[in-house]
Amino acid sequence: MIALALGLRRLTAADFLGRGFAAERAGDFEQAHRDAAKALELEPENANARELYHLTAGRSSRLALGLGGEAVAAAKAAAAGAQAAGGAAAQDSGAALSAADQTVLPRGGSTSAAGAQNPSRWTQEAGRSLELGDLAGVIASAGRALEIEPANVEARNLRAMARERSGDHRGAVEDATEALRVEPSNVRALNTRAWSLSGMRYFSEALDDATRAATAAPNDALSFEALGRAQGGLKRRVEMIDSLTRAARLDQRFAPTLQAAIQLPSSEDTELLFLVRPGMPLFPPAMPPRREPRAWIPLLWTLSGGLLIALGLFRLLSPGWLGRATTALRRVGVRSTPPEARPSGRFWDYYTFTRVIASGGMGIVYEAVDRSLKRRVAVKQMRGDIRDDPREREAFIKEARVVAGLKHPGIVEVYSIIEDGPDLYLVFEFVPGRTLHAMLQEQGKLGLKEAVILFRGICAAVQHAHERGIIHRDLKPSNVMVTPDGSPKVMDFGLARFAPEGGAVVTKTVAGTPAYMAPEADQGHLRKESDVFSLGVCLYETATGRLPFEGPSGTVLLDKLAGRFDLPSRRAPGLPAGFDAAMARALTPDPAARFASPGELYASIDVFGR
Repeated sequence: MIALALGLRRLTAADFLGRGFAAERAGDFEQAHRDAAKALELEPENANARELYHLTAGRSSRLALGLGGEAVAAAKAAAAGAQAAGGAAAQDSGAALSAADQTVLPRGGSTSAAGAQNPSRWTQEAGRSLELGDLAGVIASAGRALEIEPANVEARNLRAMARERSGDHRGAVEDATEALRVEPSNVRALNTRAWSLSGMRYFSEALDDATRAATAAPNDALSFEALGRAQGGLKRRVEMIDSLTRAARLDQRFAPTLQAAIQLPSSEDTELLFLVRPGMPLFPPAMPPRREPRAWIPLLWTLSGGLLIALGLFRLLSPGWLGRATTALRRVGVRSTPPEARPSGRFWDYYTFTRVIASGGMGIVYEAVDRSLKRRVAVKQMRGDIRDDPREREAFIKEARVVAGLKHPGIVEVYSIIEDGPDLYLVFEFVPGRTLHAMLQEQGKLGLKEAVILFRGICAAVQHAHERGIIHRDLKPSNVMVTPDGSPKVMDFGLARFAPEGGAVVTKTVAGTPAYMAPEADQGHLRKESDVFSLGVCLYETATGRLPFEGPSGTVLLDKLAGRFDLPSRRAPGLPAGFDAAMARALTPDPAARFASPGELYASIDVFGR
């Protein structure tokens, strides 16, 4: 069985080494020695293969597993014949070892039914394999433990770690998630899932897990490294430096990563810090030398980042946090800027400031009056990273001009884009009323007929944008205004992307609101169908009063990828089966299987609004 599994593809040193360690554990030292020799032929510098070779040299086997070279040769010949006949098959070394483990004997004697069914024995074997770097052995032994005891958190953690180190990010996330179902605060599982989510570029979800781990284990360096990686992926470099500083203080092995982070050019992807192979230079040799930063600069970054994190945690954990934080800052001589303070700049010579409406991920929104036209407007002052990065600024202005060309009664109109020195402003139509989010918070879910009538306008507005190549990218109830007469207005195209031809675009940064984002958008792969998914989430929430995907970020992500959610009629009894079917199609993880447009989505529910 194992020979056949290994023979179905080209054998690697890892295959021979994994099988060799399994044979050594079983007591077939001669087979283990042969496999170590084969591994060394393929990878002469492999330290684990050299260790196994010397460990088994001259030792007589306690049993023969029947996995000699003849069996491997026969299996390879059989595989070659299958491929010649047009077949194709492949099994990984983990599966091969799972087969081998059916015959492995425990060290020091024969096996028994009780021993073979002891999950602790297999968990210990997985732990020893991890220490030896035998990832395939970890996966196989942990798998045996989980067959016997599915709720074995230690085995889940070990297999998750091995899968992550093997590059199987999704498998690692699945195992870590199962461990967290049993122990929701397990720090090892949180760290592994955070690391794997970052590897998949799901940085928002990774940040959630890493923050939980760092809060639960403030002296765990790995938690702060995982936190720093997620923060870097989200372009939060000051906070990343702070987290890596904490990790280096707790464990000096993280100091090189911290130093590399401080020197990393702002134009480089921070993932370079965590994906560099040992012994390989971080930057290309041709890069000009960088001056070492003065010692006080990293310290300043650390202090400022630490203050932000502290205030963030204080907000989460303590009621009335803002008043106490403001008072504390005043005591140490730090003056807070009143939120209603009049903004400055030449721009405001032409607009009369009224009030701050909101402050969000893209910047601050003010209510103002256009002095020349005597009309109320909404003014958005863009956030600093867009303003200060020339490439981001140019791209944003280009896309904002495209969005400004959208003229539809269901879309908040962009009046102008104004540059005032370094600052960048968007001037919008002012819409009285309240957001759909506020409506749902105040009165709960809407009746199905009322919801469908409302989404007639919302879907028409997004359809209009799609027909002009615009993907909204951040559709959610808080981005839909409902006027006093009940008409919807879609707003905040600040994250929109222009996809004029293929209707799809790949972005370097992931942005949006995770609960409403399509699974492909979580990785920066945007399509018009991604907006359809978000519309489906909004409609589901409007009709049931709850989100379809709830829980910790990592669990939400897996549920979205698997298309796992309660049908609306289970959340709000009385909703028709046809509405369930429409939501199932809108929320499928496969973009090609969704409704192709907002118009198609609305057509599927139109009957419920009559």
